[in-house]
Amino acid sequence: MASLVKLLPRPLFDEIVRGRWLPVVGSGLSRNAVVPSGSPPPDWNGLAKALRSELSDPDDSGDAVDLISAYSHEHGRPALIERVARQLRIADSVPGPVHLSLCRLPIELLLTTNFDFLLERAFDQVGKPCHPVVDEHQLSLKNPYPGPTLFKLHGDVNRPERLVMTEEDFDRFLVRNPLLATVVASHFAQLTPVLIGYSLSDPDLRQVLALVRERLGTGSRTMYALEVDPAPSKVARFERRGVKVVSLPGSRRDPAPTLERVFDEVFSAIPDEARDRLVPRSHESALALRSAPLGRSCFLSAPLASQADYEEWIVPEATELGISIVRVEDFAAPGQSIVALVESVIATVGCAILEVSSSWTLLELGMVLNRLGRDKIFLVTHQLDRIPQNISGIRSHPKPTDAQEWSHLSSVVASWLLETLGVPASEPTQHPAAAEMIGAIMIAATDLERIIGDSLRRPLRSRSLSRMVEEAFRSGLIDEAELSTLRQFASLRNAAAHEPPSGLQPPEVRHLLQAVNRVVAKLAGKPAGPE
Repeated sequence: MASLVKLLPRPLFDEIVRGRWLPVVGSGLSRNAVVPSGSPPPDWNGLAKALRSELSDPDDSGDAVDLISAYSHEHGRPALIERVARQLRIADSVPGPVHLSLCRLPIELLLTTNFDFLLERAFDQVGKPCHPVVDEHQLSLKNPYPGPTLFKLHGDVNRPERLVMTEEDFDRFLVRNPLLATVVASHFAQLTPVLIGYSLSDPDLRQVLALVRERLGTGSRTMYALEVDPAPSKVARFERRGVKVVSLPGSRRDPAPTLERVFDEVFSAIPDEARDRLVPRSHESALALRSAPLGRSCFLSAPLASQADYEEWIVPEATELGISIVRVEDFAAPGQSIVALVESVIATVGCAILEVSSSWTLLELGMVLNRLGRDKIFLVTHQLDRIPQNISGIRSHPKPTDAQEWSHLSSVVASWLLETLGVPASEPTQHPAAAEMIGAIMIAATDLERIIGDSLRRPLRSRSLSRMVEEAFRSGLIDEAELSTLRQFASLRNAAAHEPPSGLQPPEVRHLLQAVNRVVAKLAGKPAGPE
């Protein structure tokens, strides 16, 4: 029997083996679930067909979203959610062999638009429990499990307010979930996406592709689709949308055996020591910020479409010099004041690299200029005339267009970093406590916002830290003493974003950070760490 793994493009095979791919799983894979009797869970079109029979006046020309929207309008959203849960066999379906074969592979991130729990159950069965992310409030949580992070882009039936099913849901998704969409898009720029179980008519696939185009333009990595015996017209339609089809032999009516086999063959080709390698992401910049000496860190601001280039060419150069690269994305949590967050990050670094490509970057440039001064800034720009005349003279360099130019820029930046920050001293010439305190305050505030949002388990009326603390008190999550202390901490956090480090008093900061640690630990249901 011929090997299927040889049909995978070599770059794709290498990325899967390294765990540097992003499986994007659609409803077609759910049809391979095992059920005790009756039909397996339907795909989008099958779901719409089942609901259509219960409409009083169905539109013969309507697509799946039209029919599902009509059902919600006629019978109400609660009835729609209950009907969908029954159709998807939420209560009695279990992962099929193809799910288990997929979940054995090295995966650090997985994305699905499915509403069921088959992937979670499959990861449990192969001994790698995963970390599902359904809501923006979960983005600041570190993955506590040995398995990957699972982004459930359109929610699941346990969180009905997050489900994306109707026309209104699809239309409002990007507006209601800007941070989630941005984080997901950033992974499309860093990992190789592979579509599994999608039809071009699926509305959720169309939204995934629209999200990538809207956030990244041409900055996404090559996207693949695993297809069993696809028709030439389907291959052409995928490729017109920028998706390369990997055509596998087998039955298009029953693709599961072929997919299971190719996953098993890839797994067999992975060295034993690498098979269980999973690299859950964490706040790498936050860790670096806390450990780097004062002045040995650099703020980096670049659009998502360019981040992979900076990761490849600039970050390694800085790391070799002992300089930590700090990005706002590594600290961002839903509801934070982004301006205050940027100012807090800038207050802890010794210099900044910015790609001037948007009005937001120009705003960040103004904040960096106020905090650091022009001699601590390096600009990468598409058009040098975008730089305002009143700050001309700042070190700048055109945006590279190929590998040779990026290589040259990396050397230029390395020299500039050494010139700007100097060679690491064997002994620090200045106590780093002030800058470290700001970083610690920012990280603690992120943890507090996250745990309050998760504990309330409902949409918050406010996104400011002060009002979140008040809502936590009204809901009985914290007592009066904790309320008083956290009010002080919220004021300290706001001050840290705007005042120089010298304005902070270490004893007060330590006391309030310890109080926040105790509250976070209490709400998380575990004891606080040592003070």
